Amino acid sequence: MNWLKSRSSSTSSGGESQENNEATSRAAPSEEEVRRKRLARFEALHKGTTCSSVAPSVERTTGDRKESFSKEQAGSSRQSSTTLNKNQTSLAKSKDENFQTTSVRSSSVDVASSQGNKQNVEQLQEQVICRILKVTLNEQKSSEDLIFLKELKEEWQSEENSLEVLVTKDRADRIIFERLLQTGSCLNPLQYLMESYQRATDQESLLSISSNAEVKQSLLDTVTFVKKLIVSYLGLLLSNAELFYTDSPMYRSAYMMEALVEDKLPAGLLKDLVTRFEEEEDDSLAEIFHPIMELVCSKAMKTSLVKGNFAATLRALSSLVSFKSLAILFTRHRNFNLSEERISQPSATGRIMEAETLLGPLFRLTALKDDEEVANTLFSNPRKRTRQDVEQSMSSLRASLKVLRHGLHEIMLSLLKASPESRESVLKWFATFLHFDKERVKLQADYKKLATDGFAMNVLSVLLLLSQPFSDPRSPKLDNIDPTFCVSKHRIDYSGETRLAVDSEDLARWVDPKNPNAQVSFQNMKRQQAMELASSGTSTFSDQKTDSIQVKNQYHFITECFFLSLRSCQLVFCGTVQMYQEHILRGIQHLYSLQRDMESNTLGASSSGGPLASIMEARLNQVNRQLDLLIVEKLSYDVYLQDEEFLSLLLQFCATVASWLLRIAFGNQSKEAQDLKLPLPTPPPTLLCTLPEHTVEVVADALLFCARFCPSTLDSVSFIHHEMLGFLCAIVASPLHVRNPYLRSKFVEFLWAILGDPPSPQSPLEEWTSRSTTWTASFESNSICQKYLPGALVRLYVEVEHTGSHSQFYDKFSIRYHITCIFYYMWRLSTYRTAIRYEAENESVFVKFVNMLLNDATYLLDEALGDLTEIHSLQERLDENVSSSDSTERQEQQSRLSQLERQVTSYNLLSHSSVNMLHFLTEDDRVRKVFLKPEMVNRLAEMLNYFLLQLCGPKCQSLVVRNKEQYAWEPRVLLTQIVGIYLHFREEEDFAKSVAKDGRSYSQELFERALDIVHRRRLLSDEECHELQLMMKRFREFEKLESEDEDLIQNAPEEFLDPIMATIMKEPVLLPTSRTIVDLSTISRHLLSDPSDPFNREFLSMDMLQPQEDLKRRIEEYIASKKK
Repeated sequence: MNWLKSRSSSTSSGGESQENNEATSRAAPSEEEVRRKRLARFEALHKGTTCSSVAPSVERTTGDRKESFSKEQAGSSRQSSTTLNKNQTSLAKSKDENFQTTSVRSSSVDVASSQGNKQNVEQLQEQVICRILKVTLNEQKSSEDLIFLKELKEEWQSEENSLEVLVTKDRADRIIFERLLQTGSCLNPLQYLMESYQRATDQESLLSISSNAEVKQSLLDTVTFVKKLIVSYLGLLLSNAELFYTDSPMYRSAYMMEALVEDKLPAGLLKDLVTRFEEEEDDSLAEIFHPIMELVCSKAMKTSLVKGNFAATLRALSSLVSFKSLAILFTRHRNFNLSEERISQPSATGRIMEAETLLGPLFRLTALKDDEEVANTLFSNPRKRTRQDVEQSMSSLRASLKVLRHGLHEIMLSLLKASPESRESVLKWFATFLHFDKERVKLQADYKKLATDGFAMNVLSVLLLLSQPFSDPRSPKLDNIDPTFCVSKHRIDYSGETRLAVDSEDLARWVDPKNPNAQVSFQNMKRQQAMELASSGTSTFSDQKTDSIQVKNQYHFITECFFLSLRSCQLVFCGTVQMYQEHILRGIQHLYSLQRDMESNTLGASSSGGPLASIMEARLNQVNRQLDLLIVEKLSYDVYLQDEEFLSLLLQFCATVASWLLRIAFGNQSKEAQDLKLPLPTPPPTLLCTLPEHTVEVVADALLFCARFCPSTLDSVSFIHHEMLGFLCAIVASPLHVRNPYLRSKFVEFLWAILGDPPSPQSPLEEWTSRSTTWTASFESNSICQKYLPGALVRLYVEVEHTGSHSQFYDKFSIRYHITCIFYYMWRLSTYRTAIRYEAENESVFVKFVNMLLNDATYLLDEALGDLTEIHSLQERLDENVSSSDSTERQEQQSRLSQLERQVTSYNLLSHSSVNMLHFLTEDDRVRKVFLKPEMVNRLAEMLNYFLLQLCGPKCQSLVVRNKEQYAWEPRVLLTQIVGIYLHFREEEDFAKSVAKDGRSYSQELFERALDIVHRRRLLSDEECHELQLMMKRFREFEKLESEDEDLIQNAPEEFLDPIMATIMKEPVLLPTSRTIVDLSTISRHLLSDPSDPFNREFLSMDMLQPQEDLKRRIEEYIASKKK
C-alpha cells in the first residue's frame, strides 16, 4: 500500500542492512550493562519529579522521530502475532495460583483482622501491589513468575536505614520501571503491563466483596492508582521510541494491534488508555494510536471474505473509533482521504482510493472477480455444480457481506457522529469516491480507472444504511432535503447531467443530431403535447416561476447524505446493472449460441476426420472455458445484485426518493398517494426542472431490475406498494415534468414485468403468470392507477412515435408492446375498463392512439408474414439440397434461416399483441366509435382485408412452416381475431362500405374461403359464422354501389383531387403554412401521426386548417351533374 510506504520514506535505502547492524549492536552489550544504562537514563529523567504522580516519572524524548514503518510493519506484525500466540499464559491464565481462590480468602481474613490498624492496612497494600505487579521483596518467595527486586530492596533499606521495608503505592512507579528493565528472554513489557492491568482489574473484583468499607476503599484506591500507572507506562511504551525497548517501535504497535484484533486486551484498558492521553496537549494520542490504526487497516489487506478473520479487523477498528477522540484522530490522519493535489493529478484514478486511503483495504473486500480466491473456492466448475451447492455458496458469501456492510456502517457512523470536523472529512471521502467513479455509467467505461466493483458496492451499501433514519416515504425528515443541492457544486458537480425538464440545448442528449427531421418532429410533438395538456385544465403554480435559485454554502447532513446516496445509486447500482446485462448476460447468451453451433460443426468434422476436427475441438474447448469464466462472474455478481437485504435497502430508499419528488412537484407540499391529482401541476416547479434525470432513473432501474431478477424482494417491501404505484402513474402521466419518454417508459416496462406475460387469446380464462402477487393485488385496487393510468398509457403510446432517437423505430415497438400487454390486463378488470372507455371519449388523443395502433399492426404483421414466407422457402430449399456438395451455399442458407428465425419471433409477438388489442377494444360500443371516424374506418377495413387475403388467399400455403411454436406463430388465433374484428362491426354501415370499396384486397371469393376455414376448423361458433354470412351479403350490395360511384367521377378536374391520395375531395381545407389544399380526411390522418405540414414540415394542428367552402360547393355540383 502506497500510504504505508510513505511512513518509511525518511528511512535510508539500506534499511535492511541498517536493521541488521542495529540488531548486531543490540546483541553486543551484556544484560547488566544495558540495565545500568537504562537505570542511569531513568535517574536523569527522573530528577526533579515526584513519585506520587499518577503519570510515570519519565519525560518523553521530544526530538525528531523516524517513521520507519513499511519495512518494519510486516515483520513486526508477524512477530507480535507470533508472540501473542506463543504466550499461552494469556491474560486469563496469567493469574497464578496464589492470586486466585487463596487471594480471596487472604484478603477477607486480612481485612477482617486489621480494622483500625494502619500497619496491617499497609501490609495489605503491599500484598495487593505485589500480586498485581508480580514482584516481591522476600527472596524466599521469588520464583520464575514472581520477581525478587533485590536492588530496590537494598536501595530502600539504605534510604530508611532499616532492614524491614514495605511496598507502598508511592513506590509502585519505581517498581514498574524496574520491572520493565528486566531483560529476561521471556519478558515482554507490553504483555507484562497488559497482564498486570488484568490482575489489577481482578483484584478490584475480589476486594469488592469485602465487608470492611474503610479498609476496602483504601485498597481499592491503591489498585486504581496502580492501574493508572500501568496505563501511563503502556502509553509511554507505545509512543516513545527509546524507553525500555531497543527493537522497532512498530513492533509495539503491531503487538497492541494483534491484541486488539484478537480481542485479548483486558476489559477497560483501551478506554483508560484513551482517557489518560486524550487530554494531553501534545501529540501523545496520535503517537500511540495512529500506528495502531494504520496496522489495523492494513491487516485487512491480508484477509478476504473466505480467508482470514476480516470481521475481527472490522471489530477492532470499530472499537477504536467508538471513542470520539480516536474517531477525530482517525479522520485527521494524513491518509484518511486523498489530498486535493493528489486528486487533481492526471494519473489519479478510482483505484487509488483503495490503495492510498486508510479505509481502502476494508472497503475493497469483495466477492467479485477482483478477489480470485472467492471464485476459485466457491464457484469453480460452475456448470458441474448443483443448484443447491451454488445457493449454499451464495448464502455463505451474503452472510459475510452482511457482516462487512454493517461493520463498515458502524465505523462510518462513529466517524460522522464524533464531531463536525470528522463529519466533514467523511463526507469529503464519499464525494472523492463519487468524483472518481463518475465514468462508471458510460457504455464504454474504462474499468481500470474506476474503483473495483466490490469497493463501489460496499460504498453504496454503507450510504444506504446511513440513509436509513430518513428512508421512509412518510418521514417528516424529507422536508429537510434541499433540492438546490443539485444546482450547486457542493460535493458533486452536476454540470454535465441532463435535467428532468430539459430545454432545447439538452435535446441532443437523446435526439439524433444527425437527423434534422427527427429534431423537427420531436419539437412539433412536444409543442402539440403542451397544447393538449394546457387545454386539459391542469392547475398551475404561480409562485414557482422563479428565474433564479438561491444556492447555499452549507447543507444539512440529511441533504448531503440523500444526494450522495442518490448519486451512488446512479453510478454504482445502475452502472453495475448495465454492465451485468450488457456484458455478462449477453455474453453468456452469445457463448451458448456459439457453443451449440460449434458442437454441431465439430460433430460433422469428427465424422470426416482430418486436422479440421482437432482445430474445431480446440476452438470449442476455448469457448467452454470462456463460458465457465463468464458464468463464475455472473454468480459472483448475483451474490450482490440478488441479495434481498441489499435490494430491500435500495427499494426503501427509492420509495423515499419518489415521495420526495412528489413533494417538490407539488411545491413542497406533502401528498399522500391517494390524494394525487394528475397530471402534475404545470408549469413544473423550477426546483423540479433542475433535478438531474438520474433522480427518477434510479427508481425506475431499481424497480425494473427487481421485477426481472428478484421479484421476491418486491413482496418483502409491501409497505411501499401504493406510494410507488402512485409515483409511477405521476411520472408516466406528466411529460412536461419528465420529458425523456424513454425514462417514463421504464416504469411501464416495470409494470409489464410485474403483471407478467398475458395468457394466449385461445385461453382467455387462463391466469396471468404474475411475478409478484402482492404488487399485482395493489395494482388492481389502486385508485390512482385506475383513474389515471389508462390515459397516461394512451399518451405515451402516441408520444414514442417521435422520440428523435436514432433507435426510435425499434424502441417504440418495445414500449408499445408493454403498453398493449398492460391494456389487455386492465381490460379484464371492470374499474380499469371503465377508465379506458372514458379515455376513448377524449377523441383528440384517442384517435391518434388508434391510428398508431393500426400502423403498428399493419407494419408488424406484414413483416412477420414476409419473413414466414421466406422461411418456408428456405426450409424447402434446404430439404432439396440435403445431399448437395455445395457446402458454402447451404451454410449461407442456414445462416439466413437463423437470422429470420430470430427476427420473426419478435415480429409475431409484437403483431399478435397489436391485433389482440384491436380485437378487445372493438368489442366495446363506446370505444368502437373512434374506429368509425372518417379518417379511421377506411384504414381499418383495408388492413383487415389485406391480412385476410394473406391468411386465406391463394398464397396462404407459403406461411406453413415447421416448428411454428418456435416462432410464436399462431395462424389460427390470428385468423380468429381478424374475423372477430369484422364481426364487432357487423351493425356499422360505414364499415361495410369501407370494406366493399377496397379494390386492392377485397373479393367475395376471399370471404367465402375465410368462412369455409373458420367453420371447418371450428374457429367460430355456428352463430358467428351465420353473422359473417350476413356481413358478406351487405358487402356485395355496397360493392355494386361503389363501382357506380367510381364511374361517375372519372375524368374529374385536377383541382378537385386530393394531391396526396388522388381521390375527389369531400371536405377541402387549406394548409396555412404551405398554402396547399387537401381533403380533410387525408390531412387528419397525417396529423394523427405527425403534427406538421407534409409539404414543408412546419408545425400544423387541426385548429389551423381553413375550410374551403366555395371549392367544396363546386365539387358537390360536379358530382351531382355526373349522376344525372
